[in-house]
Amino acid sequence: DNPKPGQVLKKNVWYPTVPDYIDRAFQAARAADQHAKLFYNDYNAEAVNAKSDAIYSMVKEMKDKGIPIDGVGLQAHFQMNVNNHEDKDVDTKAFSKQHRHVETDQPQDDKSERKDARHLQLEGLKLRSQVPSNWSTITENIKRFIDLGLEVHITELDIKVTGSADTQKKEAAEADAYKNMAQACLKFAPKCRSLEVWGFVDKYSWISREFLPDIYDTNYKPKPAFFSVASALNSSFLHHI
Repeated sequence: DNPKPGQVLKKNVWYPTVPDYIDRAFQAARAADQHAKLFYNDYNAEAVNAKSDAIYSMVKEMKDKGIPIDGVGLQAHFQMNVNNHEDKDVDTKAFSKQHRHVETDQPQDDKSERKDARHLQLEGLKLRSQVPSNWSTITENIKRFIDLGLEVHITELDIKVTGSADTQKKEAAEADAYKNMAQACLKFAPKCRSLEVWGFVDKYSWISREFLPDIYDTNYKPKPAFFSVASALNSSFLHHI
């Protein structure tokens, strides 16, 4: 029952009782629909790191055994701190303790809704990868999955922005990160075939709107992130014609 080197599965309702439950799930899905594309989708695996190494080992072994799999989804829930020059970096653990309230449009007397919202935000802290200082770690990771013959999709892109800087500075830094993620995927088009954002308007983000996570603001106006992604898409299109 011990995990293989480079492959660590969390204990859950299936594992370790059914150690090959992932293989069986993919086989059952293919048997149910011969034409469906089958993807393994996970978080904190956008860059080359211990988790993406484990996922790489797992899907490579699946391919070697003939288990049907068509691609890998990288969720791309990112976070970044944008501070004024005179301020030190914000400690993310301390920040998480201070910001457990989530703005919602639900009635304030609905305790269950508020509890769910707080739960989502706290879970979201665990799902997020730090925006990399060097995006080559993202492109290297995408490439190695593609080299296995798999498609790569960016499936849940949003960016949680914290720090002491003003909104304009935060949105500018966020726009650069969105553009870099788009370019990392587009570099391998059409094998990196899809880039999907997790929601599109800050007002209804699954985390608090104060973190500016999406490409439209609370008034449904496109933010700099929208235009940076559009620029990356336009540049890629012009490059390929």
